[in-house]
Amino acid sequence: YQAIQEGPAPPLAVDQPAKPTEEPAHTLEPPARPPLFLEGEEPVDRPVFVARELQLARLAGYLDSALAGRSQVVFVTGDAGCGKTALIQEFAWSAQQANPDLVVACGHGNAHTGAGDPYLPFREVLGLLTGDVGARWAAGAMTGELARRLWHLLPLTVKALVEVGPDLIDLFLPGIPLLRRAQAYVQGAVRPGWLAQLEELVARKGTAPGNPNLQQSALFEQYTHVLRALASKKPLLLALDDLQWADAGSADLLFHLGRRMEGSRMLVVGAYRPVEVAMGRDSPARERHPLEPVVNEFKRTFGDIEVDLHQVEGRQFVDALLDSPASPLAPNRLGAEFRQTLHRHTAGYPLFTVELLRGMQERQDLLRDAEGRWVEGRELDWQMLPVRVEAVIAERIGRLPQRLQDILTVASVEGETFTAEVLATVEAVDLGGTIRCLSDTLDSKHRLVSAQGVSRVDDQNLSRYRFRHILFQKHLYNSLDPVKRVYLHQAVGTALEMLYGARSPEAQAATPQLARHFQEAGAAEKAVAYLHQAGERAQRLYANAEAVEYFQRALALLDGIPPDELRGSWWQEMASRLYESLGDVLEWTGEHDQARLAYQGALAYVPGDERLRQAHLWRKMGNVWRLQRQYH
Repeated sequence: YQAIQEGPAPPLAVDQPAKPTEEPAHTLEPPARPPLFLEGEEPVDRPVFVARELQLARLAGYLDSALAGRSQVVFVTGDAGCGKTALIQEFAWSAQQANPDLVVACGHGNAHTGAGDPYLPFREVLGLLTGDVGARWAAGAMTGELARRLWHLLPLTVKALVEVGPDLIDLFLPGIPLLRRAQAYVQGAVRPGWLAQLEELVARKGTAPGNPNLQQSALFEQYTHVLRALASKKPLLLALDDLQWADAGSADLLFHLGRRMEGSRMLVVGAYRPVEVAMGRDSPARERHPLEPVVNEFKRTFGDIEVDLHQVEGRQFVDALLDSPASPLAPNRLGAEFRQTLHRHTAGYPLFTVELLRGMQERQDLLRDAEGRWVEGRELDWQMLPVRVEAVIAERIGRLPQRLQDILTVASVEGETFTAEVLATVEAVDLGGTIRCLSDTLDSKHRLVSAQGVSRVDDQNLSRYRFRHILFQKHLYNSLDPVKRVYLHQAVGTALEMLYGARSPEAQAATPQLARHFQEAGAAEKAVAYLHQAGERAQRLYANAEAVEYFQRALALLDGIPPDELRGSWWQEMASRLYESLGDVLEWTGEHDQARLAYQGALAYVPGDERLRQAHLWRKMGNVWRLQRQYH
């Protein structure tokens, strides 16, 4: 946070102008950023936004109600590529412009680890509300104005955390980085009381274990209290994107928050794909998606809370896109016949339309005339154009040089969000050249990825990027043959291990990701170990359903190891530990009979001469009988 310093601009007050000895206000000025970014007037990379005026107006109406104290949860729905994220981004930007006090924070589900990464969207939101904006600001993924508002909310959020949400520290966000941000905010001025309280709380958490009597509902209550405390000072707009990938804990927390934020100046906007939610979880039991009952209950209670992008007229989108001054095809002489044919070809599907037009430009099916206007080329043949968005993506990526295709292929294995250092390690190439390919070519020129920021883990930079749409990532990943896919998962997992180390909070948060890579690579021993760690992390976060799932997956993977390979002392020890961990979670959630069976499973793998270990498990089984009042 060397970028945090006194600047020439007037400081933004935290709430009301405070006395210098109590609440010194500071400005956040990044080093060497373009003037546009410093002014914070526009997002650095603001996409063209057209033909969604009615939906934007509905969201604005919901916000007006929230600003009047009638808080609400609303949902934006639609298929992949229909513009949900673009609508939320435009709404957040316009709402921020219209409301000087409004604070916006966004969280996202993750397609690959989200269902097993407890509270991921809400952890991201709380990180932003505590001033964790440096990396995203430096990468140009956040406006300067939004970064300043979030930064100056830090004292209020810290006060709320220490007063009504102390258990969220080290569970929903790491305490040491939070403390460093708070100290950077004060910067040598007279230390306010909230900083001293935070220092004491973080020090206490560093020497004492977590609260053994804490339950998930208490965490939810604390999170809700923190948001309500903030909303009493500054109105909040919370955007939760890609909720079709959210974990059960996030869905439960959303429900808890929605039922208890009445009277607050707060609007929560969630976005998801109804088709994927209706299909349920991708598991043998095909469980119901945890978001589905939450949405149904909110609709029953609050009425019309859905903004459905299926209702947008496709031809309207085509005309608005081509007529927009900000369009890549402005100015143009593309007439009614071209527009009608384009609409028939794409059905007005936003991602398909934009990508098809981009491909037509690159193939020179569209050319500039003598006046610099885009017109149809003589060789334009609609019959030869792809008829599905997947085919458009395949054609576009196929025109890239092989070097860029190789980079994107490795990135697709890591996931929708990926790391430049991992790509350089796997490809055994220069990191600087990799970053130039990503930022200068694949981001600025081809618009396939976007920079997300640089974080620091154990003196190691992690330069994060994100595919501009997950369909790009899916196409690349699905194009891999089984052999190369296994090899790349192994290489990516190994590179992530080297980058994260083992001690940092980021390393613990990465255990679901590492488990996925090594499981896909067939590296059973490492996969089981990381699944166990991921389960223990979920258990510490009181995400019991996710913890049970991780332990059961690890046990199933263990059971699949052939007897003549790893089924030695390591196999027995791991099986015993996993069954014990599973029993602990089941006992905590009241599944006493299942917990006792799990402890018995753990005991079955303990060698006969390990009497202390046996006694430890016998005592746990005895405690289960005692809880059931089966004293005999």
